[in-house]
Amino acid sequence: IDDVLSAGTAFAEARRMIEAAGGRVVAFAVGLDRQERGTDRTSAGSQLKAAGIDVIAIATLADLVDALRQTPAGHAPESADLSAMLDYQREYGAA
Repeated sequence: IDDVLSAGTAFAEARRMIEAAGGRVVAFAVGLDRQERGTDRTSAGSQLKAAGIDVIAIATLADLVDALRQTPAGHAPESADLSAMLDYQREYGAA
């Protein structure tokens, strides 16, 4: 369990410790999946899923972007928060 999933570095460290103690990792719960690139162009979450580990995210960066795009009537669809998230997604996001 972790607050955010970015590149998967903290997960990899925790997994090594769990497996060194004889445990087996089968799932990973996270508050926010930032959908960042992992060790290649795909997201760290996608890489974990491909390795057979279930990833349970309360929300993803795409969810937050979608929520910010749903603006009330009469308000501008582009906010500073949305612009910042889209910039972040372009910089670090998985393909």
